[in-house]
Amino acid sequence: MTWFVLSLLLFSSGLFACNPNATTFSNEFREERQLEEAFALQIAQEADFIGIGRAVKVRSVDEEAWGYQQRVFFTVYSVLKGTASAEVSALMLKTDTLSDAERIDDIYVCGKAQKPSVDDAYAVETYKYLFYIKDGILLRTNIYPEAPLPMNPAEEVAFLRLKQQIDSH
Repeated sequence: MTWFVLSLLLFSSGLFACNPNATTFSNEFREERQLEEAFALQIAQEADFIGIGRAVKVRSVDEEAWGYQQRVFFTVYSVLKGTASAEVSALMLKTDTLSDAERIDDIYVCGKAQKPSVDDAYAVETYKYLFYIKDGILLRTNIYPEAPLPMNPAEEVAFLRLKQQIDSH
């Protein structure tokens, strides 16, 4: 019990100490972008199918037989790599085989970029994705926004200027 309380205090004090400044935050985003680009290139080379489409069904599968928890079905709008098909499916959500030490390594550390993994690939019914598949396994997804994203500061300034609410900047 004492060990549990001590470990809780160690983890919680580290979490509350996380207060990155703008430079730390931008460096983390920059490093994550580089990791994401390298990962996308690697997965694109490995994938036998890359497509754009909508996840239309997600179904549970026999974990023991497949080693994955779900199968996702996509209606394909565009094939970027592989054989043309109107619908494809892939297994996703790998059955957890991580040790406790590996799980701890996956915990977010303030200011440290998160490395992408094929185990992160997931799709939700009705959403549109860029997706990568190899040998029937979903390797990567990247969601298409279905609505405009919130304005960034530069877009907001341009909007206010257009509506004549501010002077030139």
